[in-house]
Amino acid sequence: MSSETLRPKEVSGPRPYALQRLDWTGITPFEIKEINARPKGFRVSFTKPADRDVAADINTYALSTYTHIYQQGYGSPEVDHTTPRVVNSLAAEDGMSVELRIDGLVQGHIHDFDLTPMKSSAGGKLVHTKAYYTFNEIPNP
Repeated sequence: MSSETLRPKEVSGPRPYALQRLDWTGITPFEIKEINARPKGFRVSFTKPADRDVAADINTYALSTYTHIYQQGYGSPEVDHTTPRVVNSLAAEDGMSVELRIDGLVQGHIHDFDLTPMKSSAGGKLVHTKAYYTFNEIPNP
């Protein structure tokens, strides 16, 4: 069976399994806009206001970290897994961001976020609940 047979008819690009074109619908989805490193954690910003009660709940955030083996050949398994813990969460008044204080930040590791419980102020779910941040350097306070 060829990849042409497996490709959905809606895909208009010539390559299967690749992002090739986005058409703006005019509707802003509820998404993680960006994640910024802070001295003791992260600031997570959203494209729409988050529900402040959900954003302030430390149980909304699941984190894990890992790194890769730097080697000559391409590819590596994930190694040195840790599980940082959110110890404080402060939602902005407008709900557009949240400051997370994390116990267990690991410089040089990929921080894997799972925000599945997050809700918008209108009750909607995040379109993408996973995000990744490579913590190359922990900023000074």
